Amino acid sequence: MNDKLIQGTILLVLFLLCACSNVSNPMDDPKVLNDLSEIKRIQVQGQEILKKEYNVISPLVVDTFLILELLEKKEWAYKVYQSNSLKFLGNLGKMGPGPTELQIPRLSDQTVLNRNGSHIWVNELGQGESKLIDIGQSLKSKKNEIVNSVKYDNASILTESIFNLNSRDWIANLGPSAEKFGRFLSYSSKKDTNTLTAFNHQISNGKMLNRQDVYSLNFHYVALKPDESRVVSIMNHLSRVDIYRITTDQTLQIEATGLIKNEKYDKLDGEIFKNDYSKITNYYMDVSVTNDKIYALYHGQPSNEYAKKLISSQIRVFDWDGNLLEVINIPEYLISFSVDDINENIFGVAYFEEKIMRYSLDFNQ
Repeated sequence: MNDKLIQGTILLVLFLLCACSNVSNPMDDPKVLNDLSEIKRIQVQGQEILKKEYNVISPLVVDTFLILELLEKKEWAYKVYQSNSLKFLGNLGKMGPGPTELQIPRLSDQTVLNRNGSHIWVNELGQGESKLIDIGQSLKSKKNEIVNSVKYDNASILTESIFNLNSRDWIANLGPSAEKFGRFLSYSSKKDTNTLTAFNHQISNGKMLNRQDVYSLNFHYVALKPDESRVVSIMNHLSRVDIYRITTDQTLQIEATGLIKNEKYDKLDGEIFKNDYSKITNYYMDVSVTNDKIYALYHGQPSNEYAKKLISSQIRVFDWDGNLLEVINIPEYLISFSVDDINENIFGVAYFEEKIMRYSLDFNQ
């Protein structure tokens, strides 16, 4: 082989190496910028249901059960209806100081369906324990039939919601009394270690904020994909849908972020938050998921108008790659909702309008 051929081969190899190095990895910047003007919009009209119920703040559909969370949890925390016929099935979540009773329960929106029945995980805020309750057996016995529980270190964290993986590992959405501010705290039983997942956006002029301010500024809603492979986090004051992959060691890695063109999604100003709340927007207010889609409740309303100016709502539907698929326009002012994947319905609570609504996802009706 002559010298010119060798030199040419070397140059060609160098060129190919440089070209490959310039090819960007999609995961280096997993943001998906969606343009609302190109998205299909669907107008729906719902049906008001269960008109005698007035103490309800949120619904949760579990298999064929519709669970209604009560605002005032006295003797019971929840009421249960059949999701299709709306037949009342009984009360759930016995309250009290007993070993099988609940004191400060919060539904984790995580369900377990198997041959033994339908179950829900309930997190006891301030108690350091998450409990798996058998819905059907609890309705029969009129007490909380707890089939599993997971304790966690409540001295260092206060969680809003906790998702249990394999009944041992867990991922928690951090609350206002956390020692450090991050988005999630994950626990791996294999390593017996905690991992903090930090926020992936910035707060300018943040030194003047106290810890409660920072929590309020960064408030978000979370949901676990039913196959337990992903977690979605949607922001209250930023227009972003963050999707995390759960790794084998139970840490979280950002995989995709669904953004909306011309909506604020990357940085918040702490000084404005502190001094002029009218300039802060309530974007996303709740989230419900299936294995195929993410349903995000959207207001797009100045924060100081929340509960004062009742407006129509949207449910923005994303896939698990952050792509906006469609926008469902809702006439009511929903504060919470749940998707019934079996019967193709959405149940929503318009709390300030004192309504419980049902909307069909069969848009041909």
